[in-house]
Amino acid sequence: MSIRARDGEVAHSQLWNRIVFSNWASRAVTITAALLRVCLALQMGVFTAMTASLMIERAGVSLHSAPLISMLRAVSTSPYSLLTAFVMPRQNRPTYILALVTSVALTIGFQFASTALLSDFDVVNVTSARTVADVSVFANPAVRNRDGLKLWNSQPLTYFRFAEHPRTPPDAEQLPDNYEDTGHILRALLPFETEASRSRLRRYEGPAAVLDSRLACVRPNITDSVFTILGVYVGGSGHSSSKELFVRGNFEFSDDYDSLPINNRTASQTFNSWPFNCVVPIDSSQGGALDTSMSICSLNPDDLTDMGPVYSYTSSLSNTNASSSTTIFLAFKSVGATHQWMEVLSRLGNQTDLDAVSHSAQWEADGGDWPTSADGIWSRVHVPDKDYSISVSACFTVLRGTLLNVSLSSDKNGPEPSLHWDNSTARFNTDLIRSRYWSPGNQNHTMDSRGILTLNSWEDAEDPVRMRLPASASRLPSIDKYMLFEPSKFLPCGTLGTEPSGTDSSRALHYAHSALFHDVMNTTGSLAEALQAVLMVTQQMEYYEHPPQAREVWRSPASYVMAEEKVLPVQWLGFSVVVGMIAIHFLLLITAAVLFLMFTKASWIGNVWMSLGQVVSAETEDIIQKSTCKDDSEVKRMTKMRKTPGGLRERMKVRKNEMNERYEIGSF
Repeated sequence: MSIRARDGEVAHSQLWNRIVFSNWASRAVTITAALLRVCLALQMGVFTAMTASLMIERAGVSLHSAPLISMLRAVSTSPYSLLTAFVMPRQNRPTYILALVTSVALTIGFQFASTALLSDFDVVNVTSARTVADVSVFANPAVRNRDGLKLWNSQPLTYFRFAEHPRTPPDAEQLPDNYEDTGHILRALLPFETEASRSRLRRYEGPAAVLDSRLACVRPNITDSVFTILGVYVGGSGHSSSKELFVRGNFEFSDDYDSLPINNRTASQTFNSWPFNCVVPIDSSQGGALDTSMSICSLNPDDLTDMGPVYSYTSSLSNTNASSSTTIFLAFKSVGATHQWMEVLSRLGNQTDLDAVSHSAQWEADGGDWPTSADGIWSRVHVPDKDYSISVSACFTVLRGTLLNVSLSSDKNGPEPSLHWDNSTARFNTDLIRSRYWSPGNQNHTMDSRGILTLNSWEDAEDPVRMRLPASASRLPSIDKYMLFEPSKFLPCGTLGTEPSGTDSSRALHYAHSALFHDVMNTTGSLAEALQAVLMVTQQMEYYEHPPQAREVWRSPASYVMAEEKVLPVQWLGFSVVVGMIAIHFLLLITAAVLFLMFTKASWIGNVWMSLGQVVSAETEDIIQKSTCKDDSEVKRMTKMRKTPGGLRERMKVRKNEMNERYEIGSF
């Protein structure tokens, strides 16, 4: 049962629960082993007496050891006393020696029975009894409290455990080349604030925040683009202040979306294109390289509609709850080194001196008429007659959740991993973290192997409570507050660098987010998968790190099963050894008992006077008279020197004296 409990079994017997969860498992084994030793020691005393009876009545013993062997029939003692007290005839020696050596070995072995049994024990996680209690569910932090969130500039203390419904990613071969979609990824945030509770959760039925982490990326059309680099101008030459440039312009969606889950809502609206102003990292890698720095720029209708609902009419992600607004992230990457972009913007654009004291300057060029091309989900804007370019993709997701009653389960604990540095690769090791937020969908990557729970089912409510988690979009690093009538202001944006320590950018995101993003990107080759993983992390950070500021808190009853660390047997080796010794012990005991009952007549176990009286006979009278003040060694020498026609110094056994009808020891 303990091994089944270790493997995830939830239902246990009441007695087992009482023993294990009162920490009496090892104590019970120790007490049982002690009782076992006492019982077997008593039985070994009986075995010794029966064997001594067989020896003195059937096999015969030497004269000098006859008194001891006779008395061993009357007292409870160890087989060791019998093994060292006699010398058997050659033809009988192997049987008795084997039996006595085995019994002595068993007597010694049983002293270590508790050690053998406890060697099977180890610290394991077993499920406790089901608990019914109120849990706290947090939702909708106040806007003033979100202003201080630094989700993108810090890393989570741990990567929070969650539950996920098994998903089947869309077949990439059946999708258009201008579209990537993760498919629906339904996940439940666990309503427990402590890492220990989340890690040890095995079963849960009750309310939880359910998110759909689905993310789809499509190729936009970029128009009216303007490129800017900030730097210093000293000594007749310019130098960029960081490895980034700024691009502003407009984007729109003009492709046919009939086969895609995108609602193009611009047909009847005033707006059919939307402005952006974002940072783009400058990376010297080639355009096809996956491991290249990228930036993301958010267009969140909930937080970016100051002085006008410009982004309320953008295309949205369909097949998602209609009441949940869609957030668009623009993703950027570039080809070309910093000095190459400086040269291009100096040649094709204008230089503006901003500050004569600090020598700060900016170089700006109009790219509205620059050539463009399509590259899968990326729209590329090329520098004329050069290999330099920027690429843009638009990704749709919903940063909201719904409070539903759910059923979650797992057969294993799920310790929450953290980011670790790997000296051998000189990079952060994100393997465990990546597997938690992305799965290839094969049987080797189960929920348990990923360290998360399975979202088995959920109950759709008629009027469910909605929960907003918009900080992943609105709290991206941004110097300026974006406003409709000031398109030169930057949207919330940040750079995901490829270097372990981050990137040289005014809006660099924390290296922990960059490491996870690029790990998933390099593993899958999918921008959608990489971005959904990072956004799930930041939404969890928003949910767990600021529950005290929640504007709405519900306490609702739930039932759950936690795992606890207990010392339990996890293998059969020690137990098998002890059971084997017990089996051999009873084999010896039963064999000795059968032979004792069949072949002995003058031995009554436990009778001292009988055992003593049978030693006294006509053949031993002289020895008894002379040995009252002699030690055993002297008596032994005396018996060897004495010669009798009956072979007194050879062998003696207890038998019936025909003359006086008395059982006594005599030669044979």
